Amino acid sequence: MSIWYKWLGRLVGKVAPAARRNRPRAPTSWRARLLIETLESRTTPDASITSWTLPPAGTYKLGDVLNFTANLSFTGADSNVTVNTASGTPSLTIQLDSGTVNVPYAGPTGTGVTTLLFQYTVGLGDLDSDGTINLVSPIQLNGGTITPDGGGTFDPTFAAVATSGTVVDGVPPSITSVTVPSNGTYGIGATLNFTITYSENVLVSGGTPRLTLDIGGTTRFANYVSGSGSNTLTFSYTVQAGDNDTNGIGLVGGIDLNGATIRDAAGNDAATAFTSPPTGGILVDGIVPTIVSITPPANGTYKTGDNLDFQFTFSEPVVVNTATGTPRVQLTVGSTTVYATYLTGSGTATLTFRYTVQAGHLDTDGITVASPIQLNGGTIKDNAGNDADLNFTVWPMPGVQVDGVAPNINNVGKPADGTYPANKRLDFRIFFDQPVNVSGGTPSLLIRVGNQLREAQYLWGSGGNYLVFGYRLQPGEVDNDGIEVLNVIMLNGATIRDAAGNDADLSFTPPATAGIKVDAVLPRIEEIQVPQNGNYTKDQELNFTVRFSKPVFVNFTNGHKPFLRLLIGGRVRKAEYVSGSGTNQLVFRYVVQEEDQDIDGINILTPLARPRNTVQSSIRDSVGNQILPDFTPPITTGIRIRVRNGDES
Repeated sequence: MSIWYKWLGRLVGKVAPAARRNRPRAPTSWRARLLIETLESRTTPDASITSWTLPPAGTYKLGDVLNFTANLSFTGADSNVTVNTASGTPSLTIQLDSGTVNVPYAGPTGTGVTTLLFQYTVGLGDLDSDGTINLVSPIQLNGGTITPDGGGTFDPTFAAVATSGTVVDGVPPSITSVTVPSNGTYGIGATLNFTITYSENVLVSGGTPRLTLDIGGTTRFANYVSGSGSNTLTFSYTVQAGDNDTNGIGLVGGIDLNGATIRDAAGNDAATAFTSPPTGGILVDGIVPTIVSITPPANGTYKTGDNLDFQFTFSEPVVVNTATGTPRVQLTVGSTTVYATYLTGSGTATLTFRYTVQAGHLDTDGITVASPIQLNGGTIKDNAGNDADLNFTVWPMPGVQVDGVAPNINNVGKPADGTYPANKRLDFRIFFDQPVNVSGGTPSLLIRVGNQLREAQYLWGSGGNYLVFGYRLQPGEVDNDGIEVLNVIMLNGATIRDAAGNDADLSFTPPATAGIKVDAVLPRIEEIQVPQNGNYTKDQELNFTVRFSKPVFVNFTNGHKPFLRLLIGGRVRKAEYVSGSGTNQLVFRYVVQEEDQDIDGINILTPLARPRNTVQSSIRDSVGNQILPDFTPPITTGIRIRVRNGDES
């Protein structure tokens, strides 16, 4: 402006300021003022945006309209603008979490416009969850024009501004999964629960939605019972007397709103249609099983350890649950009450109950059996959940006799106290009071590791006074308070007899095993922390921290270190172990070489590697479990290697 004013000074003439103010306007000074106004209009717009009137705070759903109004200011005498949309409609760009949206001008056109109104209608998929919608400067004219009514310029730029508390949710809840009852047969009073999982929390109001069921050709309804306010709704139907479906119920159509609404917090209507998962295995049946026949043991004299099996055949398949007790049949052997305990057959129509003759038991005129089958805390039901009728007709069995004196177990040897890793074998020695022989199969000793029953298999010892049983620990097994040896040796088709042929008495007092602990959980890689994103060049270090599920110890000889394999520009490199042994975090390091180049990001290859000779290198936990080397490679596309010049990114 100083150059122009110097030029104007020459144009007006060197007249004293006071004289120029007091003398009449001359044509020369009029032209000067006009020129000054023209020059000023080139640098200062006649109309500009001074502020915005934003939508009120709140949550806006799909289809809702949000108004953004630009408030204008003017430098001259104008107080209005002319909006012309004949060749294009101006728009305002707003920034949502889901992306940018162009909001079209929606105010009046022509002259006399005092504010600029832009209207945004929430579209499908639009989302801004933090309530901050940023308005992006400038307004896009898109071929349209905005000018002051008296002429001049309009400045479409404006200072940064954003809403507060204006949440946009244009994503209606969608059904992500439908869960039906487990395959099985359901009886009277059984509950069939169906869950509908949405992509977000939903609210149920105004009625009771329901699902339509086809049960054997009859329409039933599973009514909504719970879940409003969460993303999972539960629908339930209780089987009624007379319901029957032998080839699978049907789940018909989608959710029947039945006068209700299901919406998200923004008010978007949730989806109700879905594809039904298979329901052919969900059966309904309410017929009570009964015992139709019994097969007793064959006539004969049974020695110690011999099995007396009783087979009960029902009118339909039944399921035995022994979680809280094992069903049994009461027997009388001589004057002693014993029990034939449920053995096998669950899921079929025939259940087997077994009694194993104990040392000292004697019955020379035939055992007797008592009705009914005793549940003993267990259950016997059909597939529909109906309790079986356990009464039966008692019959004499004079030909089934018992006689036996057997070898006895007088001691059980156990492994030394300590913590044992995966693949370690635990050996147990069963000492008898006389030599015994094993033949015809492989007996096993029942032990409990953690809360799992395991079988220690017979290994050797036949012909001597003790038998050795061994169990090799499987990866993943844990027992922090000591394994348990159960008072059960299973014959598994074998015999354990003395020289006379009497089956040994296999009962014993379990040894104290609280000090025999198990940690067969292999350390796994939980996370790999990588270097910061950036460009790395020759001699720079790339450090990778591998976090394990438990502390590990690194052992290596002659420099044979474990390593991570890196793929750098098509070449496999080694990031070797540096530190961390004895903790759950190991550091691996690679120094960038001169020939390395990878402009689109390196890759980490699974599994974690070590030299082929495991004697030279190992990573184990404190009890000796080898690590699980596989892992999910982290994202490393931002770690670039730039050693050579001239490569494009």
